[in-house]
Amino acid sequence: MRVTLGEEIMLLALDEESGTERERAAAAWAVAAGTLVELSLAGRLSVAGGRLGVRDTAPTGIRLLDGRLRLAHDWAERRRRPSVGDWLALDAAGAAGATADSLRRRGLVIADAGARGPFPVRRVPGSDGAVERGLRARLAALPHDPRTGALAALLHAAGMAAPAPEPEGYPLPLRTPLLTAAV
Repeated sequence: MRVTLGEEIMLLALDEESGTERERAAAAWAVAAGTLVELSLAGRLSVAGGRLGVRDTAPTGIRLLDGRLRLAHDWAERRRRPSVGDWLALDAAGAAGATADSLRRRGLVIADAGARGPFPVRRVPGSDGAVERGLRARLAALPHDPRTGALAALLHAAGMAAPAPEPEGYPLPLRTPLLTAAV
């Protein structure tokens, strides 16, 4: 099952025991940024000098990404100089909600009627956590591919990761943030 960067961040932000979200506000921004990075890696968006550009409006084939691309395109067209920061501020809650909906449709989380805010979901009770284990394994493996490197950077920027000990054979500047179990 293909999981987007935003979905990966949301899954990693859900507590393994209770299924509820951790780092709610930071994670919502990270989900929006993850979606933006995913669309950039797919060649649909560009980021240069803090500005957001739409390079290609062709569908990616992923419902969640295509919806966010349409919104970014419509928003950017109405702006003289569309700023990445302005887009993320506007889209954080919307991206988190759309990502939660996508995960719900795919059976990876369930709706939580008592939850408020951008993460109105819980992990699926009794789920085996295979997706999350796979994510943690990818984050632990070095060197990272560009997509995993982006995920690690987003988690670190959101305060959802801690610096890892220096890997054997890698110099200090190549330390990689890894998601910690305690986050």
